Amino acid sequence: MKYYSNINDVKKGSTFVLTNKNYNLIQKALKKEAKVICDININNKNVKKVNNPLKFLNNKLIKENKKLCKYTNIILLLGYKYKNEVADLTYKYLINKKEKVILLKNNSYYINKKLYKLNYITSIETINKLLNIAKEKNITYFIIAINNTSIKNDYLKNLSYRLLILTDFIGNDYKFIEKEIKKVNDLFIINYDVNISRYINFKNKKTITIGEKGLISLDLENNCFEYEYNIYKIKNNSHNVYSYIFSYTILTYLGFDIYDVLKKC
Repeated sequence: MKYYSNINDVKKGSTFVLTNKNYNLIQKALKKEAKVICDININNKNVKKVNNPLKFLNNKLIKENKKLCKYTNIILLLGYKYKNEVADLTYKYLINKKEKVILLKNNSYYINKKLYKLNYITSIETINKLLNIAKEKNITYFIIAINNTSIKNDYLKNLSYRLLILTDFIGNDYKFIEKEIKKVNDLFIINYDVNISRYINFKNKKTITIGEKGLISLDLENNCFEYEYNIYKIKNNSHNVYSYIFSYTILTYLGFDIYDVLKKC
């Protein structure tokens, strides 16, 4: 059964969860032949009272999100800097390769090439909606680039990731970030040039470090990097070097040719 808090999404047979005090919406949902969850008693067999409708909704969606993860490759990007640039570079390359992609940011998301604006900050319901779309449309990659507040609010609870990329320092939120690292299935990529490593335990995860002393070694003066004894030149310098390196690392790990990535990213 589908659960919605937006009356416009409600369909016959679904459940409308009233998370505010706009009780007029209850009758609108019933007219659509939907069930209703709210915080008041109403003499109707299709209406159920709970003490906290928002908590009820989130718990239902969190359980569903865990099952939906297996239908796409989730790539989570975290960090104060570079995160959005890395997300954009990675997304654009994948779209140019005709891959099916969702990109979620704080106030908007893309489904393939189409942009949708959000009137609110990302929520558990937004993520659930996009995971369902990923399943229905056979989306290969689901890139998430959201702020740390969403992590602290457990919006990603029960999700697992193919890749998690920590692009920059995350302040005092490292304890929340460690919870997400434990949910990585494949690879953890970290910026080794900021003091993240002294706070975060990532020793039990397959990890690639990026930085002047990282596994992928950067030469910031000459705009190049070294990996497995090969030197690669970054031709395009319109974005920050770190952003390019993170994108290259993600894309080559996903199986794309390094020279094609260097040329087109």
